[in-house]
Amino acid sequence: MSSPINLQCVNVKLLAKDPEDVDLEPLIPVFHNWIQGQVFEELLLDVADYRHVHEGPGVVLIGHQANYSVDNTDNRLGVRYNRKAPLEGSNQDRLKQATRAALTAFHRLEGEAGLNGKLQFNGQEIEVSRQAVSGRRVRAFAWQRSARIVWGLCEGQSVVFGVRSAG
Repeated sequence: MSSPINLQCVNVKLLAKDPEDVDLEPLIPVFHNWIQGQVFEELLLDVADYRHVHEGPGVVLIGHQANYSVDNTDNRLGVRYNRKAPLEGSNQDRLKQATRAALTAFHRLEGEAGLNGKLQFNGQEIEVSRQAVSGRRVRAFAWQRSARIVWGLCEGQSVVFGVRSAG
């Protein structure tokens, strides 16, 4: 009998509404301000600008335990939370933590004056993946259960998520 999967390094990406209207350049000073204020639980360290990479990672806020980014992988702009450090708890606990972190970051970005309200969550799509040992994202785990967990996090709110599996 095989042992159950121990999900670590969970990635959650919330997709943006009207991505063509979003300019990533103003994110750089926003992320630097977040570092100065240490606005999240994770230790925030640096900002990396990958805007020059077509369908790439965009602008990344590098942290010790996790990275936050506004990412355009697969030409799908969104806010990604990438957990790097292991977390205690069940797979469901780790998925909840990553989803909450992504939602918190997106909500904070939506309110940033420097972005002029252009970065908005589309309210429809979320991508959940985990980082494989090779560094490649793996998106094939418990999609139906993940959708239920995410829905549970938003219970009582008017947010609906769709989940897309990337083959």
